Amino acid sequence: GQAGPHQHSVLGANGVMGSACLALCIAHDGAIAAGYGDGTVRLWRETEPGAFAAGASFAVGTVVRGLAGAGTDLAQCGNDGIVRLWRPGGAGAYTLAAASPAVGSYIFCIAAVARRGRHEGAWELAAGSDDGLVRLWRLGAEGALSCVQAFGAGGGVWSIRAVGNGDLLVAADTGGLLLFSRAPSRAAPRSLQLSQAAAQQAYAAANGGQVAAPLGGVTG
Repeated sequence: GQAGPHQHSVLGANGVMGSACLALCIAHDGAIAAGYGDGTVRLWRETEPGAFAAGASFAVGTVVRGLAGAGTDLAQCGNDGIVRLWRPGGAGAYTLAAASPAVGSYIFCIAAVARRGRHEGAWELAAGSDDGLVRLWRLGAEGALSCVQAFGAGGGVWSIRAVGNGDLLVAADTGGLLLFSRAPSRAAPRSLQLSQAAAQQAYAAANGGQVAAPLGGVTG
């Protein structure tokens, strides 16, 4: 038979938290992590069908644009151009575990990509920003997030989704979808790669942004 209509529930008293909700993800323990324009991440739990209660919350210091679960951690990005990794502590609260340098532009979206091979259990964070770049961040031994690669989308990057095997789907101002892969067998024709590089160069020149390094796989 046909599925029935979806039933809608609202998080928060009368749906009003005093600030816009701009980002969502599911935390490792099933809680709903919601990021708000007031710089707060709030954790929500379903107490009974259709009823939700607010749990712990923490301030990140900037408008929250993106959230992603990375194992037990939460990755977050926002208007200050910094990627942060938050680690669960006692009573459901999260504390800052690592942060990246500021990139000088808004970071609109973030996705967590599981690493393979000898790095099994580690994560890589892909963050897209309004300078037209997708940057890949890794947590180093010193506890800082380091950028290991950047590539251009030819326009402001609004959404990123990890789709398996390290591949990334990217939605940008160009109006199309871009698929980036580390697999050499999936490389686009050279003409398309050159066209994409030219689009990013033109976007960077028009917006005072950066031009990414040439596309290429990241080893490890």
